[in-house]
Amino acid sequence: MKRFSIGKAQTEKKELSKFQGVWSRTFGEVDMVTVPNFVFVDSVMMIRDNRATITEGGQAFEMEIVRLDTSTNPKHIDIKSLGGSEKDSISFGIYELEGDTLRICHSLKRQAMRPIKFEIPKGSGLVQSLWKRVKK
Repeated sequence: MKRFSIGKAQTEKKELSKFQGVWSRTFGEVDMVTVPNFVFVDSVMMIRDNRATITEGGQAFEMEIVRLDTSTNPKHIDIKSLGGSEKDSISFGIYELEGDTLRICHSLKRQAMRPIKFEIPKGSGLVQSLWKRVKK
């Protein structure tokens, strides 16, 4: 049993290393409504270790990636808010990471059910974002 948990932790750490760096949002969808591209002009996410900072419109939002599960399809991600009115709440989501493209789908309603696929039904309270890695 111990051997499995160590292996899983190492797998998560390896997966998290692929998230490191600066990302620029290229697409967003909330409750089946596509967010216009001009909203993302300055939307940047910086991931270092398990901390993510998203900067939009001059405001920064701090988050912690508390868990990745690569054994599921789609892969799972749990994100903890580190500030504001949602401080310490956890959002359950799914993600897809292919090269320099990261897609995340999660609920805006904290502690809500995890989405099972990358679809955003109207009234679901789900948000989906597409991020591209910023090249140095």
